[in-house]
Amino acid sequence: MLADLGTIGLMAALALAAFGLVAAAIGQRRNRPALIAGSHRALYAIAGVLTFCMVALAYAFLARDYSISFVARHSNRDMPAAYAFSALWGGQEGSLLLWVWLQSLYGALAVRTTRTALPQLAGSFAAIFHAILLFFSVTLVFAADPFSRLFPLPTDGGGLNPLLQHPLMVIHPPMLYLGFVGTSVPFAFALAALMHKRVDPLWIHLSRKWTLFCWMCLTTGIVLGGHWAYLELGWGGYWAWDPVENASFMPWLTMTAYFHSTMVQERRRLLAGWNVVLAILSYTLSVFGTFLTRSGVISSVHSFALSNIGPFFLGFVALTLVVAFGLFIVQFSKMKGPREEQIEHPVSRESAILINNLFLVSSTFVVLWGTIFPVLSEAFQGKKLSVGAPFFNSALAPVGLALLFLMGTAQVIPWRKASAGRLVRNLGIPVLAGAAAVAAAWRVTQHPTFSAGAGLSAFVAAGLLWDVAVSIRARRRLHGEATPDAFVGVFSRQRRRVGGFVSHVGIALIGLGIMGSLFNEEKEMRVEPGQTVSAGRYSLHFKEFVRDHQSGYFSYGALFDVENDGKALGQLRPERRLYPNQNDPTTEVGLLKGLGEDLYIVLADFDREGKWVVLKTFVKPLVSLVWLGWLVLLVGSMWAFMGRSLALSPRPTGTDR
Repeated sequence: MLADLGTIGLMAALALAAFGLVAAAIGQRRNRPALIAGSHRALYAIAGVLTFCMVALAYAFLARDYSISFVARHSNRDMPAAYAFSALWGGQEGSLLLWVWLQSLYGALAVRTTRTALPQLAGSFAAIFHAILLFFSVTLVFAADPFSRLFPLPTDGGGLNPLLQHPLMVIHPPMLYLGFVGTSVPFAFALAALMHKRVDPLWIHLSRKWTLFCWMCLTTGIVLGGHWAYLELGWGGYWAWDPVENASFMPWLTMTAYFHSTMVQERRRLLAGWNVVLAILSYTLSVFGTFLTRSGVISSVHSFALSNIGPFFLGFVALTLVVAFGLFIVQFSKMKGPREEQIEHPVSRESAILINNLFLVSSTFVVLWGTIFPVLSEAFQGKKLSVGAPFFNSALAPVGLALLFLMGTAQVIPWRKASAGRLVRNLGIPVLAGAAAVAAAWRVTQHPTFSAGAGLSAFVAAGLLWDVAVSIRARRRLHGEATPDAFVGVFSRQRRRVGGFVSHVGIALIGLGIMGSLFNEEKEMRVEPGQTVSAGRYSLHFKEFVRDHQSGYFSYGALFDVENDGKALGQLRPERRLYPNQNDPTTEVGLLKGLGEDLYIVLADFDREGKWVVLKTFVKPLVSLVWLGWLVLLVGSMWAFMGRSLALSPRPTGTDR
């Protein structure tokens, strides 16, 4: 019964999307407000129907309803309730249902919050969401129905992949999907603006917070995924330039470029066409990433098995690109609105942001090329060449350093034009701080890349402190406020600006943490009980071999006492776990975290009688800065999100900062 209701719900969503698309298109073309309003109500109805489908499938997982094939394949009776619930998006059909459900929520909320602000675009805006929902509904109903029946009923299910049985499974995929699906909102705004030849900044004003929200979600999903890999996969890292990792990174890059350049359009009426292109790229790259995950054309620990829906997504991506860029080519030169201004001087904030965007988009195409090159090589030459981390690291490391420099520069130079005197005043302290950091890092490490990164990170942080100090001094002079009151005033009244700068410090910390990998120490050794071995500055005493049987798996582990210069630091127990119906064991690492470095040990091999183990050890300097930088980045982004948009504000004059 539940499966039948779920399938009916999906078919109802498909019918509503088809109706809404036709109603919105006719209503917009013939100026029929009633039809446009009907298309909006159809979006609300789709959101309601798909919410029911999500609740029904979640209940089926928690109730272990094995009459539904998807539930039987991805859960079993031994799984805790949290993992049974998260198994909803642990397979292809359920993850697609999550995607289309979030798409319906984004569409319903977007049309409801913008229908009065942009009534001229209301029909086209709704039609775009209905077209997207129609595609996903067709895919669910005809190619990936999560409610398909199973007969005869099994006594137990197959269970979730052990690698997915982790607390982060509950939050990591939904955060990624919130980011991916959210790119459809600026995409819909951009396409609707093209259809109506509107170049004014109002749609930028309306889409900016949507973009920042989904960017925060995507950032969080990427970092949580990296942390999950760090804890679970046992290879000693958090980012491997895996194709599916790249699929999430590419729209992140273009979205980062997009909301920076929207600021330029708000302030200076520049880069309108560039913003349209970035909105289109961000959405199509998000869907392209889904194609990579589900097509089977690439090998990845994250990807789903080969399925029949890969061609659906490839066709959708191709159609989206043709329609969107076709509209752009035909319509953009005809778009009406305030005359676009010109960049007045190469040394200005808008110039720095434009160069920053060019670096970000260039990086996107480098990652795209490195990701699809093995597929193209196999298709045209008959052999599959691999493109690994060395290619990406060597190609993108200089770009990363350049972006750090541009971040630090853009935040302290004014709009329009920077006079020489003002440039010296604004950059003097940050440059001195950066030079001091370079000297200190070089003295300790003798490594040019790390020293440059440390200097640029200090340059960014000092620029933030300098800007805040100047703003506090200005408030004290203009309003006669005490320093604490002026400090609060700067952070509360200039949230977008200060939040953006704090986010830049978070990026700098992440960059510094990544560069800490230049000094990783790795060792592999065979150890017997009672033996003491060293890993960097740590001593590891093999205390005992441990066998355990938990609900759903057997584990074999090695217990080590960890010391540093005779001081006990605790115990670590790396494990290998064996799950029923799974051929390969999974890895549970032993991890001792520290602000300066992490000690990371892996049980690479073992004797089942406990006579010996093979241990891999990693000492990883500064990796904690990656996670700390994400927290700083998130706080800054949330602070900026609460700031007032500039689109409807009076335009700045002179060299307004």
